[in-house]
Amino acid sequence: MKWEDSHTNKWGNELNWLAGLCKEWAFPEAGHPKYLCGGLIIKNWPELACYRDIAFYFKYFLNTDPVAFPPSGRNYVQAQAQLRWGLSPKGFVVISTLIPPKFPMFCRPRPGIPFGHRFETFADPSKLTGHTVNTEDDVLHIKNLPGFPVTETRKLCMSTQIKDEKGNWKETKVPRVVIGQKDSELLMSYLTVPYMRVPLVISFFATED
Repeated sequence: MKWEDSHTNKWGNELNWLAGLCKEWAFPEAGHPKYLCGGLIIKNWPELACYRDIAFYFKYFLNTDPVAFPPSGRNYVQAQAQLRWGLSPKGFVVISTLIPPKFPMFCRPRPGIPFGHRFETFADPSKLTGHTVNTEDDVLHIKNLPGFPVTETRKLCMSTQIKDEKGNWKETKVPRVVIGQKDSELLMSYLTVPYMRVPLVISFFATED
């Protein structure tokens, strides 16, 4: 359901699926886009309405256009999140009759509004490493990966032995870090994998290897 592209009723896959369903169950095929708004298909498979609304809300909350959202500073209740669907000559119309009355809801920003991330992501390995990272191979070629320094003041630094330019060992203080280079390489590699990075990162912090 490509609500982020437009609310047009001329999609490909979704309407093809509806047309195939109408043919299989002998439902009238004329005007089958309206079945997403209600009617025979929603009556027989009410879970489709839930899926439709969930898909819409996922796309809606990523909208970068502030006008798309109801006024802030007010308390809303669950009933006010209920969506009402309709079909116009231009496509699907989604409204909430409660926040405020007949508030139109849309997932694509108006012309002139940047269409990107509504919230800055903290899962971008390029920002974390300071290098351009698109794939796992890019991570392997970074000499020093982030270790995420300890924030407790008393433990900011630790003593260690390093070699100077003449090859002599000397004691110096280095910032304490949460993870070492090996773990950091693994974590940065996980962040290069769309979608799958969520369970991978959860597994990374859930285990104590």
